[in-house]
Amino acid sequence: METSEDEREKKAKEAEKAKKAAKKGLTEKQLNEEINIELSETETMTLLLIPGVFVSGDREEEFALIEKNNKIYKELQDKKISSDAFIDRGSQTMNLT
Repeated sequence: METSEDEREKKAKEAEKAKKAAKKGLTEKQLNEEINIELSETETMTLLLIPGVFVSGDREEEFALIEKNNKIYKELQDKKISSDAFIDRGSQTMNLT
């Protein structure tokens, strides 16, 4: 029985030594070891693209079309403001699915 108890004590001491070594951090050899780190750029991804529209005042037809679209959009905004569900405040969205 002493043998098994001695073995358990040895294992416990070894585990304690390993635990203390882990708490100390890196060994001197590990600290002096040379490490190579290679940094590289990754590909750029565009998540949202909303191109702006601008037209020179010299082009009457295109300018008139843009003005018409802007007027329609402004009317849509005005209708939205007068709706009962409109609240003029910031909001955050969360997707909890």
